[in-house]
Amino acid sequence: MIDVLQLVQSLRYALRDMQGVKISDFELIECINQAASLLYVTMAEKYVRYALKTYTMDVGDANKGVLPDDFLKVHQVLTDEDTVAVPTSYLPTTDGTYRIKGNMFYANNDVYSIEYYYVPKRVKSLSDKLDVQTAMSPYIEQVALAFYGNNLDKAKKVVDICVTSLSDIEVSHFENVGPTQVLGGRV
Repeated sequence: MIDVLQLVQSLRYALRDMQGVKISDFELIECINQAASLLYVTMAEKYVRYALKTYTMDVGDANKGVLPDDFLKVHQVLTDEDTVAVPTSYLPTTDGTYRIKGNMFYANNDVYSIEYYYVPKRVKSLSDKLDVQTAMSPYIEQVALAFYGNNLDKAKKVVDICVTSLSDIEVSHFENVGPTQVLGGRV
């Protein structure tokens, strides 16, 4: 979680408006919201795990439940037995299947663990906290500065750099895992 006040102060410093004479808090908060949204939607499109959350839902006898407000798209759904549930295009009638339509989750009577990509909720004031990891702060700042300058191309480039670097971090966990076998497994 990042304090919005800290982000606004960093943006004011970069924009040389520490006293808040030229730029309103509202303008900067709106740039922060746009930056977080663009960054997290792009991370979801590129399947970057930093944009994942997990939500446990008991659908109960109604066989449905409401998805979280910050839900963007599903990554994986597990049953209470840790088996992967399968999406269907119709209302589920068998165990281990589910359907998402709008903000509703439909499944048979069970408890499900939904791993999903999210977009941080919009912040409204300096006292709010932005629901992103602290390590994302420099990226949010750079994208917000691009939005303030009305430079969407620069914002997209900064987001692409961020997503690429985060993807590289995820891939680096797989380095030096040993030689591959002929069929793709590890020795």
